[in-house]
Amino acid sequence: MDNLISQALNKAHMGIMIVDRHLKVVVWNAWLERFTGKNVEEVLGLNLLEVCPRFKSNIYLNILQNALYHGQSRFCSSALHKAFILPNEGEDEQLFRQNMHVEPLYHEDRSYALIQITDMTHTNTRVYKLKNLIKELETEYAKIKISEKISKHLSLHDPLTGLPNRLAYNDRLAWAISNAKETITN
Repeated sequence: MDNLISQALNKAHMGIMIVDRHLKVVVWNAWLERFTGKNVEEVLGLNLLEVCPRFKSNIYLNILQNALYHGQSRFCSSALHKAFILPNEGEDEQLFRQNMHVEPLYHEDRSYALIQITDMTHTNTRVYKLKNLIKELETEYAKIKISEKISKHLSLHDPLTGLPNRLAYNDRLAWAISNAKETITN
């Protein structure tokens, strides 16, 4: 059964790690190996703060402590927190977006924290591109509406005097006749 659970953790499309009360890494799945380049053997037993320096920040330490000692779950959005784990040292964290979910776990009277990291980088990039595309389409639509209004005005008015032309006269006459017929029938 342990082998089945290990396989399932390694097939997950997110980073899954478990730390104990001393913040020692107990589980480090294959997604984290691929993302960080740090394999399980070199990470297991190390302090999370050594492996992932971002967790040294008080906000993240408090989240971990609350999960370990008070059983509190916490979700951190990529919109506010950017990235929690970087692929390589020196990488620009502004390029990455990750959601993090921290859950308490209990086994044999010991508490652990389950940390789940979901890479949102490409999703956020697509959302950003879609928002820009929508803005561009709205701008183009506004330009088309203005162009239609100008074209209609030019088709119904003399370009030199700006007065309504014969087409405008015929259009208004047809509207007046139609309106008169409706008034008579009602």
